[in-house]
Amino acid sequence: MDKVTNVRNMSVIAHVDHGKSTLSDSLVSKAGIISAGRAGETRFMDTRQDEQDRGITIKSTAISLYFQLPDPKDIEEIKGQVTNGSDFLINMIDSPGHVDFSSEVTAALRVTDGALVVVDCIDGVCVQTETVLRQALGERIKPIVVINKVDRALLELQLGKEELYNAFARTIESVNVIIATYLDEELGDVQVHPEKGTVAFASALHGWGFTLRQFAQRYSKKFGVDKEKMMVKLWGENYFNPKTKKWSTKGQDAAGKPLERAFNMFILDPIYKIFDSVMNFKKDQMVPTSDKGRFYAFGRVFSGTVRAGMKVRIQGPNFIPGTKTDLHVKSVQRTVLMMGRGVEAIDDCPAGNIIGLVGVDQFLVKSGTITTSETAHNMKVMKFSVSPVVQVAVEVKNANDLPKLVEGLKPVFDHWQAMSGNPLEAGNKVYDIIRTVRKRKGLVEDIPGLDRYYDKL
Repeated sequence: MDKVTNVRNMSVIAHVDHGKSTLSDSLVSKAGIISAGRAGETRFMDTRQDEQDRGITIKSTAISLYFQLPDPKDIEEIKGQVTNGSDFLINMIDSPGHVDFSSEVTAALRVTDGALVVVDCIDGVCVQTETVLRQALGERIKPIVVINKVDRALLELQLGKEELYNAFARTIESVNVIIATYLDEELGDVQVHPEKGTVAFASALHGWGFTLRQFAQRYSKKFGVDKEKMMVKLWGENYFNPKTKKWSTKGQDAAGKPLERAFNMFILDPIYKIFDSVMNFKKDQMVPTSDKGRFYAFGRVFSGTVRAGMKVRIQGPNFIPGTKTDLHVKSVQRTVLMMGRGVEAIDDCPAGNIIGLVGVDQFLVKSGTITTSETAHNMKVMKFSVSPVVQVAVEVKNANDLPKLVEGLKPVFDHWQAMSGNPLEAGNKVYDIIRTVRKRKGLVEDIPGLDRYYDKL
């Protein structure tokens, strides 16, 4: 909060049922506040019981999210703004989409600087979309468009790549017509264009989204083209001839054969292949992902003060002073007090207190030392009075389910102190004894990533 240049205030506005609250859930899960598996069904921003019961947002709700740019070089993309570092505090307000609650939208827009305008890619721009966008422009709010529910276009309507591109283009054109109609000249040019990074494509329910910038960053290295130029080539009337390796603004090659649009070839084609592999269960084309569950790093502050946003050195049990072995330098996303079944977020925590840290768990294996000193040594390793002496080897019924079992076992090996072994080693996996002990202690809900694969054994 003290870095005022790195604070961003934004609203999420849209027509009713276009996916505002689901998108908000995905953004909240990205900040580590809720698990990614619960995003979309939790409706975290709908705090009232009647909102949960009716499935609509009635009152505007605010939340503060910590976000750090994955690559510090990305700070160069923020042009015309003063920034201090690569970590940001994003104050987000989820507003209602129903016309009866438009006053809530106006109030939310008054205190924010930017707006995410969520549009259903199937329904397109609707009446309330125009209303809330007009309100945003009236408050001199800069809009960013999120074309949501892309999964519906692929799974329900089964649109072809060119059909989907045209649907995107129509939606963007409709938004720009509204912006041009109600534009305040003092606001400047705020029309949205994918090649400028002001349009995102997403499936909030499935927790994914992208802008042209992300793809351009990958392809610019391959083609040896500047990233900004690559973004322009990935949208509009730009085509690539894979035989001649040349770009063209015409949809045909020299022989008159049709060329595929660059957006369809380089962006939609990989997405279509992923959906095809999942829907047709092509296991050989699937890559198992790591467990999405997050943990609190629980410990004590022995010296100094720890606070959210602080960059720390995470020294694992195999850390060797003077080297980078088992060393990670990351930022603490949040500091929390452990309050029984819940947690209470706090700004900082001085020495002598017990604290929970968010954002460092994936870099710790069982235990470790977190410090800001480059000369710090690890604290003495804990010695336990009991050892894991009972082993039960299990195997999956279907060999293809082995990656799923490993996915569930890994967080247990990483975070449970009384477990030894390596789930990535070949052969049978130690499992049943873990489940039995956890059931006796009432810990069945601790690691859902493990229990959901029990029927595969």
